[in-house]
Amino acid sequence: MQWSVRSQTSVLADIDAMLDTEPCPMDGVAGWVTGFQDFATFLRDNPTGPEIRRQRTHLRFIADLGKKLAEAAWLTGITRPEDLSDWLTNRSEADIRELVALGLFREVLHEKLSDPNLRWTENDLTDMIYLTAAAGYCDHIVGERTHMSHIANSARRLGRTISLHRMLPSLVERL
Repeated sequence: MQWSVRSQTSVLADIDAMLDTEPCPMDGVAGWVTGFQDFATFLRDNPTGPEIRRQRTHLRFIADLGKKLAEAAWLTGITRPEDLSDWLTNRSEADIRELVALGLFREVLHEKLSDPNLRWTENDLTDMIYLTAAAGYCDHIVGERTHMSHIANSARRLGRTISLHRMLPSLVERL
């Protein structure tokens, strides 16, 4: 009986959310945008070679993970600070690179941070999260030109083949 009630409640909540005409208020990501714009400016104003820039963007990526990284470490059995420190120092970049969506997200982030002329917008976070997830798990993805370019370049660096489309007719032709 409990299972039946929970199932019906879950289904009804989903239907209610889909049919709700009032938008849910969303907090802006202005702090995220400002932080990454400031970091991109720092990289531009303090030029280095590609290896140091990659290390800097990797550390910024790790810092952005914040509490989620600590939770993931704990779930995988890393409970001692020195073990997490060892992983961060010696294996994190290679391990993250292998993750289907997060590895691609990290590469796109590196590419965007490495472009001194790029202006960060609030929509960048949404595009990066959803398009890299789609690129990691879907057969085809369609997106606007700039983000598709970042994903294509990042996928190439990772040695991945992804079917990217900048326009819907291109996708329809491939299907």
